Amino acid sequence: VPTNSPFEVIRFNSVEKGNHGLIVFRNPVDPAVSPATIVQGTQETLAKNGFSHFVTGETTIGSRKILTLDFDKAGPNGKVWSCRHYFIIDGTLVYVLGFGTTDRSAMFGLYERMAKTFVSGDAPA
Repeated sequence: VPTNSPFEVIRFNSVEKGNHGLIVFRNPVDPAVSPATIVQGTQETLAKNGFSHFVTGETTIGSRKILTLDFDKAGPNGKVWSCRHYFIIDGTLVYVLGFGTTDRSAMFGLYERMAKTFVSGDAPA
């Protein structure tokens, strides 16, 4: 969806037992910019679009420590859309795994397991 972001690579959605999604973004990044600054910039953009309740966290994917950002927004139907972004920096690129759901308690554990399978770089020959 180019109107969402020119850096959106792919989007997956499901409406089984709620509404759930994953958007993968791939953005160019200056390696001199800290991961915290990247997360802060994303938070500022999201806040302008009505998201709130931001919480920065940390996890590992492989041997990398990465930052996460949790946030949410009430939808027009009153249901809360809860999100977690994983920021995976790889040289001059940052991959953002943007998960969202209407059922945080059921999905965030699954999202964590899914994020930990993310691999960037060259595929094996």
